Amino acid sequence: MSLTFSILIACLLLVLSLIDWRTFLLPDWGTFSLMGVGFLLNFFHIYPYGWQESVLGLLCGYGLIWLANFIYRYIKGQDGMGMGDAKLLAGLGACYGISLLPIILLGACLIGLAGGILWLQIKGQSLRSAFPFGPYLALSGVLIGNYSLYF
Repeated sequence: MSLTFSILIACLLLVLSLIDWRTFLLPDWGTFSLMGVGFLLNFFHIYPYGWQESVLGLLCGYGLIWLANFIYRYIKGQDGMGMGDAKLLAGLGACYGISLLPIILLGACLIGLAGGILWLQIKGQSLRSAFPFGPYLALSGVLIGNYSLYF
């Protein structure tokens, strides 16, 4: 049964990624749905992490990106990341728990570094230009989250 939910989560993350690629926005309906589904999967023991780890993952997932953006804004005077990315990481934390958050975030940063540079080169933009980070969070979450569930 958890495979069915993993596929549904992957489909939701794909839709959110496509929206983020085109609009640089992650809609609340998608990120909040991910948070709710992740919590319920752990609350009802369909996923093995437990509701406490799910809640901690949700709070820390949001908090990590919020804190990074707060520091960036303090130094640079402008936002460095959108809060849609924070809500997406919160949703991934709700699904896969707090213990996988650092690995998911590191994976997203590594994938995003390569993908972001490629994105900016294709678009002919400088390294200071914005690019969507949500697709890299989603890809990292699907790969690392499902690896931890099934292997």
